[in-house]
Amino acid sequence: MRAVMTVLLACAACCGSFLAVGCQSGQTGRAGTSAAGAQDEAVCTILLRVFGGEGHAQEAEEYKHKTQEHAAWSDVYVVHHAGYSELYRGRYPSAEAAAADLKRAKSYRTPVGVQVFFRAIVMPLREQTAAQSEYDLSKAQGTFTIVVAEFYDVPNAGYVGQKKFAEQYCRQLRDKGLDAYVLHGPAKSLVSVGSFSESAYPAVTLDGKRQRVIRDPRMEELLKQYPKLAVNGRQDVILVPTKDGHRKEMLATASYVMEIPHKEPSADAAAANHPGDAQSR
Repeated sequence: MRAVMTVLLACAACCGSFLAVGCQSGQTGRAGTSAAGAQDEAVCTILLRVFGGEGHAQEAEEYKHKTQEHAAWSDVYVVHHAGYSELYRGRYPSAEAAAADLKRAKSYRTPVGVQVFFRAIVMPLREQTAAQSEYDLSKAQGTFTIVVAEFYDVPNAGYVGQKKFAEQYCRQLRDKGLDAYVLHGPAKSLVSVGSFSESAYPAVTLDGKRQRVIRDPRMEELLKQYPKLAVNGRQDVILVPTKDGHRKEMLATASYVMEIPHKEPSADAAAANHPGDAQSR
């Protein structure tokens, strides 16, 4: 059995932007719940708290009702998911418009003096994020791509928004001139670069075994440029036994070549079937 650990990427400054608020800036206005016009233009909301584990739905609803009663916030709402629930407040036209309510949420104390929303954050509305699919991997023309990042929600740790983070990183790579793509599954989102033909990664027989090898210089270059897989903005590392068996060493999980799922896109199924380390011949 191997232990799985994560360490910060060397380029932490870049990866940190995965968690940046994706709301538009430079706009002004009041909270979306206070004016019909502002609500029509809403792009942001405040995530107050995430509830995980058994009974998460009931707990979230209880928090909602108690907050509405004690804080007198009429714009509190709950979104339920499989395995976790999220408590939100308001709909806003910009991050600046939500700033005052965010400050109040962070400083809010229950009747017994507990700050239950001190980790509240402003984030894009889910419907805004869901619409960002212009770089869907299943629409790419090639046969293979290189997966360089994976994202999944960790509700108990307050890390929720796999699709949003994947879309943000894809846009960052696009801004660098790369042909980057996203593939969303129910539990995981992938970000990949490149779209390659069958001839770039053909199946050949080596030492009596059938395997794929790299025959495209650009594929080799991209694997050199992005050799390590980023998982939720961090480098994924595994502990493996050394050859002598007396100790273990940390090895970074490598980016990998994946067949583009044109017919039935599923990030979870694709990630579960890594073709292995590619060889160059």
